[in-house]
Amino acid sequence: MRIVIPIRETETEMTFRGWDYFIAEIKTFSGNEKLLKLLGSRESSYIKNIEFDVKEKEAVFKNKTYKENFEQRKKKIYESHFFIIDIDTTYKETDPFGLYDIMADTFLSKLSLILNLTYEFALDFMNGFVFNADDVKLGETTIVFCHMDFAYEHSKKIKWPNLQSIEFKKTIDWFTNNGISLELKSTNSAGRAINAFSHLFGDLSEKDSSFLFWSVLGIESILARGTKDISHQIKQKANLLLGEPNEFKKKITKLYEYRSRLIHGDFNFPPKYSSDFDNFEEEYWDYLAFSNSILIALIRKLINENKVEFEFEYKYCG
Repeated sequence: MRIVIPIRETETEMTFRGWDYFIAEIKTFSGNEKLLKLLGSRESSYIKNIEFDVKEKEAVFKNKTYKENFEQRKKKIYESHFFIIDIDTTYKETDPFGLYDIMADTFLSKLSLILNLTYEFALDFMNGFVFNADDVKLGETTIVFCHMDFAYEHSKKIKWPNLQSIEFKKTIDWFTNNGISLELKSTNSAGRAINAFSHLFGDLSEKDSSFLFWSVLGIESILARGTKDISHQIKQKANLLLGEPNEFKKKITKLYEYRSRLIHGDFNFPPKYSSDFDNFEEEYWDYLAFSNSILIALIRKLINENKVEFEFEYKYCG
């Protein structure tokens, strides 16, 4: 089957650097056995092979079938690039209609997480189609939206933490070498962080009230031990691992206080339909972007060092 989807990257200076790395690398991972297993199902290895390509819209729409299907939606396509993914599966194309929709959506959710974990961008998969070898439509795909739009802008604004793309191979090897699954319950700190990270992906209509909870939970799973002085642990350990920010030094503490007050109901906020709700959302999304930037930086550090957790030792220096 072939998945044809418009892709949209966040338009920031840092994003374009990540975009260039992505374009250069992704095709070379066609047929990568480790990636096949990572994106497959735990019940069976139904994916036999994968081929990746990224094409501009004009090239994709030379295929009349693709063009007609997208234009029938009567929604203008603002994206300039399309992701073309050819997947050779163990299923026959005579299998019940609908199977390909489910298979494609599950596959794309996993792939989106891995790509957004690797490159300096927030990459969104928009609504696409699934075709067979004869360009017959088999199904449609849902949006896989990455709710990390402003993480890179925020890190650039306050110059912390440093978010850089890592090699796609490193990411795949890290998952494989450390037994971290994209389907199963976590078994270690890194697995908990990844599973928390997965909750930051979804449809455009997905409720965002829990995003900050999952983002901070991911940070806690990497940095916090026990239940005491969590805020202090996060601040101290984040500074040790990612370097101490020159400015906004108290923002990590404020982030944790904001999240805790919001979750425990000790925070005054307007109703959703209020004209003042925008002011609340502005502060919420600022803290969410900050939290997401820290989580991404910490997971990438784990990947670069091929670790599932960071070990800390307290010493008396008196």
